[in-house]
Amino acid sequence: MSNPGKKIGLTFPSPTLTPSRLRAIPLELTRSLLNCIVIRGRYRLASIISRVFMPREKLALRHRYGDTMVFDFSNPHEVSMYFDFFAPDLSQIILRYLRPGDCFIDCGANIGYFSCIATSLVGEGGQVISIDANPYCIERTRESKMIGQYGNMNIVMCAIGDHEGEIEFKVLFRFEWVEGLTAL
Repeated sequence: MSNPGKKIGLTFPSPTLTPSRLRAIPLELTRSLLNCIVIRGRYRLASIISRVFMPREKLALRHRYGDTMVFDFSNPHEVSMYFDFFAPDLSQIILRYLRPGDCFIDCGANIGYFSCIATSLVGEGGQVISIDANPYCIERTRESKMIGQYGNMNIVMCAIGDHEGEIEFKVLFRFEWVEGLTAL
């Protein structure tokens, strides 16, 4: 016989299950499963799973390294970031060597993936400088900075080169190439 007043031992990952949080639960379970198994084709499997089951929207999620970042699941590149298939060797180097109080400079930061990982590692006493010339990428990095409340992250929109001047380059904006001009 059950006692209707008795609490059962269920715990939820968040005290408030918002619609956004409910959509994130299958993502987190899938990521945990894919990181537990060692098989060839994990990236392909993650791509298939994301196309079939994942929301085609941006979600702010806690990454396995402790940082919070905005991931756009309509972008296969960001799906690979969320599932930890994007440059795992570089992520391990960052995890191994960055310590609280360190300074990390991310040149060509893209959407701030490594900047967000570094921010959680260097802590409030450290500093992260995230540099990119693409306005879309800068805006995405700013979203993650705001969501993660990273006061130690400085975002700089500029191009970096070995000399001063101007160069024409193409800016990737939501999977379409748009011509752009920037100062170096």
